[in-house]
Amino acid sequence: MKKIELHNAEFFVETVKDYRFLLVLRGDNLDDHIADTDPQETGEKPLKARAQESPAEKTAALVDRFAEQAGEVLADQEKANMILLRGFSQRPDWPTMDEVYGLKAAAVAYYPMYRGVARLLGMDVLDVKDDRLETKLEALKSHWSESDFFFFHVKKTDSAGEDGKFDHKVELIEQVDEIIPGLLDLEPDVLIVT
Repeated sequence: MKKIELHNAEFFVETVKDYRFLLVLRGDNLDDHIADTDPQETGEKPLKARAQESPAEKTAALVDRFAEQAGEVLADQEKANMILLRGFSQRPDWPTMDEVYGLKAAAVAYYPMYRGVARLLGMDVLDVKDDRLETKLEALKSHWSESDFFFFHVKKTDSAGEDGKFDHKVELIEQVDEIIPGLLDLEPDVLIVT
């Protein structure tokens, strides 16, 4: 992305996981009220960024310039020749779990987005080396006495569903079912599985 230039704003791109990335824009008078550029249809061209409120027009123009230049950089790539941008937001001013509920909270999550949301809520994000359920369960067990509340996230079940892989999603849900006794062995006050 070093070939991309934006005026009136600083930007950087952070890889997240797989094909996902985070675009951060910094500058004066930026606003997150922008419609996604994802057309929600495979094979369709990205939409233009549209300001949903007039203060977001500057930001929408910056997003469009970024996307246009990214498309030029990626034009010759076979698997990913353009970008789709969605989920525009500014850093929220959320209270922490401790401030609202008086709970010391921790997150057991491998996927970066969920780790980031947990941090925004003031959770300690436990070091999880991989996305295997056994690894996450061991991390939870080793930190059980340190927190009052745990967010234990499993991304693979979501991903299988998003990819339309019904049988694989069922298999993954069954794997989650298999670790529930290990969670119950910790004697939690409440266990919610969704």
